[in-house]
Amino acid sequence: MISRALNFLEATGQLLWPYGRSLGDQAYRLANALSGLGDLRGPHGLYIRRTIIQQIYFTAVQAFWLINVIGIALGVLIVLPMMGFGVSDVDLQARVMKLALFHQLAPFLTALVVIGRSGTALTAEMGEFQYSGVNDSLLMMGIDPDRFLVLPRLIGITSSLLLLTLWANLAAIIGAGSYNALIGAASLDNFIRACTATIDPIDSLLTLLMVICYGMTIALVQCGFGLRSRNVVELQRNLPKAFVQALLLCVGITVLFMLVRT
Repeated sequence: MISRALNFLEATGQLLWPYGRSLGDQAYRLANALSGLGDLRGPHGLYIRRTIIQQIYFTAVQAFWLINVIGIALGVLIVLPMMGFGVSDVDLQARVMKLALFHQLAPFLTALVVIGRSGTALTAEMGEFQYSGVNDSLLMMGIDPDRFLVLPRLIGITSSLLLLTLWANLAAIIGAGSYNALIGAASLDNFIRACTATIDPIDSLLTLLMVICYGMTIALVQCGFGLRSRNVVELQRNLPKAFVQALLLCVGITVLFMLVRT
């Protein structure tokens, strides 16, 4: 009996050890990168600030229309089945959108877009830095790659995800409201006011924290897999691994915050 229990614990430990080690590595990289916040005003501050702006431009600005199209489609797809069941009350529609879309579906789908679009590019960029010797050169100069390379991308990805989530929610409201106005169920102004009335400070704060966790997780996972790529072949193998791990962690974050809300 004792032998079986020990074997079970050993097998469980072997199964969970890689995930625990990866989580520990990400936590260390996060702490190491955030320790470089003081460098924003230091000698490397110009490069860090410029990289943050470039990351926001690539992740948020260039994806603006894509996120807006997705948001409008989500808004229409939320109210369309409700209309099919005869639910035309804008207050009820706004509450359903709040529960299903604003705090759950829109942030997660936005994170998925960022993982597939910017996250993959981030892994490739960091992998190129690794196997081309850029990281080794930084270390030889006494510069920590986590503080110099990871930090600006961490800030840029997280800030971009916050902006994109806001845009997706606004686009969903406009899409659902426009559909209501098109079929004569309610005016766009009335629908916007109904959605605004559902705003709750606690739910909004939880969503804000969830999106921040999304952004930090995506940046750390993608950078981590890139920095572990010693050549092009390893980078090609790590690209899908980074995508899957970032996606699974975002799913876990979503479930965690769903439990907190209940």
